[in-house]
Amino acid sequence: MEKIGLSGSTLVVSVCISQIVFYAQSLYLHRCLAHRSVDLHPTVRLLFRLVIWLFFGSDPREWVATHRLHHRFADTDRDPHSPLIAGFWTVALRGSRLVKEACRDRAEVHRLTKDMPPDPLERMPFGRRYGGILLTFVVIVVAMGPLPALWVYVLAVSQILAGTAVVNGLGHLPGPEVSGHVGRNLPVFAPFTAGEALHANHHAKPGGSKLGRNWREVDPGWWAIQVLAFLRLAKKKTATKATEVAAGQTA
Repeated sequence: MEKIGLSGSTLVVSVCISQIVFYAQSLYLHRCLAHRSVDLHPTVRLLFRLVIWLFFGSDPREWVATHRLHHRFADTDRDPHSPLIAGFWTVALRGSRLVKEACRDRAEVHRLTKDMPPDPLERMPFGRRYGGILLTFVVIVVAMGPLPALWVYVLAVSQILAGTAVVNGLGHLPGPEVSGHVGRNLPVFAPFTAGEALHANHHAKPGGSKLGRNWREVDPGWWAIQVLAFLRLAKKKTATKATEVAAGQTA
């Protein structure tokens, strides 16, 4: 396996990258920006934004707009990424295309993200969607070699796609109701998705920063928020009308 560049170190690096992406998505894009359920210190926000640029390539504003549409029109024909409408494999494997389609109407994107005004960073490399990914790949090639770097990316992308399939795919297939919201909690996958696999809980209380409801529902993202709060790098918020508006739940 070493001859083709696959080794224990490539697996470890790929897992680290995928987990970093999951936590950046969960704490920064999801709980902080999309739902305003936690307020992160500006330094932490900048670091997470850098992580998104280096490893994920997602536009924060488009991600937030798409997610708010998802909450407002969950599992209807206006939901940007419902597996019941678009199909499981489309949601699992072509999520970026669905986001792009949902954000074609730039006026709608602006309306949904009025609380996220453009800033100077968007006119710098942060605004170049795939520049960070290319830079990270070059660094890994220099550090590990071309074949190991390729394996790192193949494995990391596979893990990220698997997490998307679990949260946005399996998490929205028909299942038991939670506070009137049809969806699934998948606690076995929660430790590997920063808690995001507790998806039915989230839809039942979108403004809440804690996704787990009992000791069996592990939410590592919440643990991370607790640590950041202890270090005075985050402030937890309660679910309010404002967070519902931020989520696109109300007009």
